[in-house]
Amino acid sequence: AGIAAREAQRRQQLVESAQTLFTAGSRAFADRSYGEAMDNFKAAFETVPDVPAVQDQRRVFFKRYQEATLEQRQF
Repeated sequence: AGIAAREAQRRQQLVESAQTLFTAGSRAFADRSYGEAMDNFKAAFETVPDVPAVQDQRRVFFKRYQEATLEQRQF
């Protein structure tokens, strides 16, 4: 049980870190700092664990990364 609990805690910390990155990306996107937004959204996507419990969140992170990339290319 100790190993499973530690793994669950580690994954939760990763999700929280990813959410912080996503929030920073959203702020940068709103400020039209698309390069910064891309970096934060990509980091959020890469940080969040690839597990079924957060698949929807992972998809949102990736979609926002794509949107920032498209906006960046327009500038």
